[in-house]
Amino acid sequence: MNRESLDETCPIASDDPDQPLVIQPALARWLASCFLWVFATFWCGISGVGLVASWNAKGGLGIACFGLFTVIGLLVLLGAIYTTLQVFNPRPVIVISQRYIYPGTDFEISWMFRGKSSRIQRLKISLEGFEKVSYQQGTSTRSEESVFFRS
Repeated sequence: MNRESLDETCPIASDDPDQPLVIQPALARWLASCFLWVFATFWCGISGVGLVASWNAKGGLGIACFGLFTVIGLLVLLGAIYTTLQVFNPRPVIVISQRYIYPGTDFEISWMFRGKSSRIQRLKISLEGFEKVSYQQGTSTRSEESVFFRS
């Protein structure tokens, strides 16, 4: 099968209990990238104007204050560049044969990548099984987790 055709063969997430469980990233990477670009532009614009105004007025404290905010804005801008590059990375999709898994039952796990999977040079897959229980004691609710399998 051609790697580029995996996008067409990838199952679609469904709430039907008879369908396999499809796990994929929930937040679209382009949405995070767009948000960071807008935020970084706004932040750097305001702090940059304040820095230039303080510089022209020879205000030492204003330069230090607005300079700090401008450096923070540049770090946010680097984050925007990083998330923009992530948009082009392949995205993992994990398919579990059964939606509900009970102790002792067999199931199958398969994975695939949407996007250009030829960019992947090294891949490590880890599996962790845990149980989580929530119970109420009086008026307080407690939750506990226990890991029973890790590979």
